Amino acid sequence: MRAATIVLTVPILSVGLLAGESRAGECTWKEPSAPPVFANKGKYVEFGCKLDRDWFKCARDAGGELTLKILAGQKGKLKPMKEKKVTSSNVRETVFQSQICGEQNPPSHFQAVLVGTGPMKRLDFTSPVIEMRCLQCEYKSYNTMLGVGMNGRRRPALLSAKVDEGFLKCARKSGGKLSVRFYVGATRDEVKNADKPIFVYQGLEKRNKSKRKIPAKRICRHKKKFFGYEFHGTGEFSHLNSTGRSIAEVKCY
Repeated sequence: MRAATIVLTVPILSVGLLAGESRAGECTWKEPSAPPVFANKGKYVEFGCKLDRDWFKCARDAGGELTLKILAGQKGKLKPMKEKKVTSSNVRETVFQSQICGEQNPPSHFQAVLVGTGPMKRLDFTSPVIEMRCLQCEYKSYNTMLGVGMNGRRRPALLSAKVDEGFLKCARKSGGKLSVRFYVGATRDEVKNADKPIFVYQGLEKRNKSKRKIPAKRICRHKKKFFGYEFHGTGEFSHLNSTGRSIAEVKCY
């Protein structure tokens, strides 16, 4: 009587998956040095995120994948515009006005979505919908400025703003709004990357020149070393979003 032959079959795919799961557990998570931000820069919208390089490599080796999608269209009716596999820890994608403004009905609203699998699932992200319109009003940047000066805790800070008058009148007809957003941080980079303003001054679309006093305590009470400020517009005024964020040292002596 012959002895029965027992054949043991080990699925190679399962072993690979188990190895991937094991490697995923060995990836030490580190917070991104620059968290995901999708913003209107005036003449373009840009998504940016800087992940820890070692964690990203480990997560990829463990089988994780990350996909970035850019949705575009009219408000409430967004459709996929771009999609790409993320292969670098420094994630960046841009949509320029020049890419869309030649279309018959160019998109005006955009959204960024990150979709991860495996160990990169934790990177799932959906941005707020942001607006970027093709320029209809002539804009002269040399006639536009924004400044904020501080001179101690007891004296109000002074906001001075000027917007090209011709552009302002045209943009105002489109129904756009213009404000100034303020940020604080322990370092200049922290202020630069901040996405939540500590307060906002509204109504700058009403006149082309504005001077406003700001109680210094609104900045000083946060006990940070630096503060920043920038234009933030909607509609046609969104073109002023590209003027950038100014950063200065807090003076609360």
